[in-house]
Amino acid sequence: MKKLFKEMLDLDIEVPFKHIKFEDAMHRYGSDKPDLRFGMELKDITEELKGSEYKTVQRVVLHGGKAYAFRINAKFDGEKGAFKTNDALKLIEEAKALGLGGLTWIYIKEGKVHSIPESIAESLAKVGKGIIEKLEAKDGDVIAIGADMSESLLLNAMGKLRKEVGTKLRDFSKRFAFAWIDGFPLFEKDEVTGRLKPSHNPFTSPTEDTIAYIDKDPARVIGRQYDIVLNGYEVGGGSIRINDPELQRKVFKIIGMSDESIEKSFGFMLEALSYGAPVHGGIALGLDRLIAIMNDEENIREFILFPKNKKQELLVDGSPAPISQKRLKSDYGIGIELGK
Repeated sequence: MKKLFKEMLDLDIEVPFKHIKFEDAMHRYGSDKPDLRFGMELKDITEELKGSEYKTVQRVVLHGGKAYAFRINAKFDGEKGAFKTNDALKLIEEAKALGLGGLTWIYIKEGKVHSIPESIAESLAKVGKGIIEKLEAKDGDVIAIGADMSESLLLNAMGKLRKEVGTKLRDFSKRFAFAWIDGFPLFEKDEVTGRLKPSHNPFTSPTEDTIAYIDKDPARVIGRQYDIVLNGYEVGGGSIRINDPELQRKVFKIIGMSDESIEKSFGFMLEALSYGAPVHGGIALGLDRLIAIMNDEENIREFILFPKNKKQELLVDGSPAPISQKRLKSDYGIGIELGK
């Protein structure tokens, strides 16, 4: 990667890349593919808000919910500065669209918390100093606060809001920011069925220090998988694969597959593994996404030779489209006999 960026852009990127565990990425950035060109890390302010008089958030944190916040280097001054009142109001609507009940925003002036309306800041007066210290906020900064009973929903929503604000303000410390992300859970719970499903794929090997949980508490198992992220996008990913047929069968059963469906879909693979397979793995890069980022382009379609539209149609040749039996036979030597 270092050679690619040097030869293509004449840039010396920093190596080794930052290494972040999945849990840290989610709690600090609200994403497993964080954009590290800017700061704005999420901070857990649950304990700070328990002592506030701001009922909207207090009732959440006192009943087991969580509250997170991030600081915006806004140079805020009403309708002046990089981040304005209207921007904050739009952020509230986007938070609601992401599943949160809303979003609270405050700003710092003369070392104290202020808000529009000022009644919000007054209800936070007892905890304002603690919030300012936790966020390391200074005059002109805006602090966005979210709270919810579901920590995972909250983190995902705050992460998306963080990225939106960060890319809008473009207060970047660097043009390209790489990171390795690993420590992903092997399984995650399906929100609809409540069953466990693979977080990436069912072929990833568990880590040696967590494989012992696979029988009694599989949700605690960590997978030997890894992603490489750049500017908030995944540009590559891979894993060390399972090479033990009995372990592979066990993983299939954990995600709800029956013996019959396992044999029908993956019997050939389990048989191959039974003859002995070495530990193996790899990584695949998304070159189209990587090249798009290198050219400061967010729309990946600009770097796909024949991009499809939203209906998955290829406008160059009109595919997918019906083909006549005559064409099938003359062009491809395929004949179709309809049953009587």
